[in-house]
Amino acid sequence: MENARIVRPWRPWLVAVQAKVIGIISALVGRDVEADEPLMDAGLDSLSGAELKSQMEAEFGVELPETVVFDCRAPQIMHIITSPHHPPRVKPFV
Repeated sequence: MENARIVRPWRPWLVAVQAKVIGIISALVGRDVEADEPLMDAGLDSLSGAELKSQMEAEFGVELPETVVFDCRAPQIMHIITSPHHPPRVKPFV
């Protein structure tokens, strides 16, 4: 049993959410972005930030703070969306 791998059931959700988040951001800025790239460095401004917020809320069924683009990196948005209070509405990759 010592070589048994612990499977975390939330892991597939994180992978799916991260892919969705990066896809939305990449489409908005017109290029591929890295998971840890700051949103402002990726090219988001206040107008595209408002669009990002709107798309994320629609995609995941959550309410995000108005300042999400200025406060967060992509993984931090993923964390907000996947919090226990806001389970994501995406199918996990399994």
